[in-house]
Amino acid sequence: MPHTAHHLHNRLQSLALVGAMVLLLGTIAWLIGGPVHSTGVVTAVVVLYFLNPMASPGLVMRMYQGYRCRPWPMTRARSWSRSRPDPAGSLAGRGFDALQLSGVIS
Repeated sequence: MPHTAHHLHNRLQSLALVGAMVLLLGTIAWLIGGPVHSTGVVTAVVVLYFLNPMASPGLVMRMYQGYRCRPWPMTRARSWSRSRPDPAGSLAGRGFDALQLSGVIS
C-alpha cells in the first residue's frame, strides 16, 4: 500500500482529536455531574467512535436529506462564472477568465 505513512498519520491525528474531545467532554461532565456523568460521557464517546465506520456515506446523506451532486459541464461553469460580478474589478474585460483566475482551468 503506497500511502501507509499517510494513513497512519491520519489515524493518529483522528485518535488525538477524539482523545482531546474525550478529555474535554469528560472534564465538563465531571464538573457538572460528577464521576457518574463523566464515565457515561467517556463511554458514549468511545462507543460512538467505534460505531463511526459503520455509518455509510449513504446513511449520512439520508439523515440530512442530501443528494449526490454531479459536476457541471465546463460550458455551464463558464457561463455561470461570467454571469457573476467580478470581485477583482472587471478582470474579465482585460482578457482574464474567472475560472482561469480561480485555478479551475489553466
